[in-house]
Amino acid sequence: MIILRRRVANRLLGAFLLAALIPLVVSDWISYAAVRDLTSSLAEKNRSSAVRQAGRQVFDRLLAAKAVLTSLNLSHTDPASARAALVGEDLMFRDLIARAEPPPTAPSAPTLGERWALCATSAVFPSTGKVPVALCASANPGGAPVSLLLASGALDGPDWIGEINGDFLWSPIVSASDELDWRVIDAAGIEWISLRNGVVLPSAGRPAGAPDGVNATRSVIFMRAEFGASDWSFIANAPIQVVRWQGLPLATWLSLVAVATLLMISLASLRLIRRVLAPLRALNQGTLQLAEGIRSTRVAVVRADEFGELASAFNTMASRIDAQWAMLEGFALLDRDILEQKPVHQIAETILRQLAIQYPDARIAFAWIDSDNRLVLCTHDGQSSGQMQVERMLTLDEARAFRVLAEDLDSRSLALLDLPERPLRLRESLLRLVVQSGGNTVAAIEIALQDRSAIAPQAALEVRDRLAVALAARERERELVHRAMHDSLTGLASRFALHA
Repeated sequence: MIILRRRVANRLLGAFLLAALIPLVVSDWISYAAVRDLTSSLAEKNRSSAVRQAGRQVFDRLLAAKAVLTSLNLSHTDPASARAALVGEDLMFRDLIARAEPPPTAPSAPTLGERWALCATSAVFPSTGKVPVALCASANPGGAPVSLLLASGALDGPDWIGEINGDFLWSPIVSASDELDWRVIDAAGIEWISLRNGVVLPSAGRPAGAPDGVNATRSVIFMRAEFGASDWSFIANAPIQVVRWQGLPLATWLSLVAVATLLMISLASLRLIRRVLAPLRALNQGTLQLAEGIRSTRVAVVRADEFGELASAFNTMASRIDAQWAMLEGFALLDRDILEQKPVHQIAETILRQLAIQYPDARIAFAWIDSDNRLVLCTHDGQSSGQMQVERMLTLDEARAFRVLAEDLDSRSLALLDLPERPLRLRESLLRLVVQSGGNTVAAIEIALQDRSAIAPQAALEVRDRLAVALAARERERELVHRAMHDSLTGLASRFALHA
């Protein structure tokens, strides 16, 4: 677009976009931050509820296992029957032994009693309950989650030892791990289990060196009163939440809205800039046309603001330049008529035409005494289409009064425009300029206008001065001819005179 090639348009467009971009960016940032914080707060509440619920469910399952061991201890149940009812892939225990059972003859792996003996150094039987139940962790090879061993009875010789089924114990966490990464650690920092996207990570049993995530939620379960173990911390780490709406991130929607807003602002700004710069373009074109010599150039800008004032000033300047140029052309034409010694009535028509251009609404009269010592009057009626015409010869009394006519702006005596057939209109102002020779008025110019302030005498004075030079030259020529054709002493015609 042509408008974008202009520096002023570029600056205005840049200013509009900058003025719109700054508050738009600030408002979008505030909106996004507010929605993100609100979403994070709601997600934190949901995570906190989920972590507390999962931790409570795990604790409840531990309590259920404790109750089972306590009942086995009190009921003296047959070990084989107990294993048949409680041990299995989908049941509470993975393995279960009683103190009264004989050990296997050739075990391929450490027995449950041997494993308990290895971890019992860290176990403490609580003093509460009819049958104390202690909890300890037994490490497994390959980084698998640690096995939790429960024992009921005494520390040195428990009556029952059971290995809790990890699938049974940790199922609440696994079912809640779709969008959360879980870790369970004790007060000593030992990691009991670690899950990411529902998959158990091979890091359990080692000290938890990884810190909590940015969106980490922690819930503590107090274990010492029931199991004599250190407290467990359930930690759920969530990824950074991306706020979405209609399947797209909120930041994308805000960016699209911002781009659309800037596009609308750009279009509206371009339209406004085009309207604002239209007068400047018109003034620029008018200036170029005026510089090329097209004197009739005018700018058609009608506005009630600074551009309208500027256009009006330009039109006034162009009108004055046109008038000055026309005046110079008229003066040149008048000078040519004078140098070519054209008759006075032709010079009179040139004078009236020139004055009519300078004073378009004025009534103009030009009178002079011709070679036959007669007074001749030529007038213009003040209409743009009015014709310059030679009026009748004045009477002898009017001619005598004309010879003593003075250059007086306020005089109304023998106004050339105040004749019976062409009376001076009421409230008209009169400008009279005379040309005198030998103390007598030989020519006069009168200009009548309704507005006195509209009469600028400079053009009329220029015309009067040229007319005075022309009449003086003609008078000098007549005097020289007279001297050449008459005797200087007697004034009679000389026979030696030059004849045409």
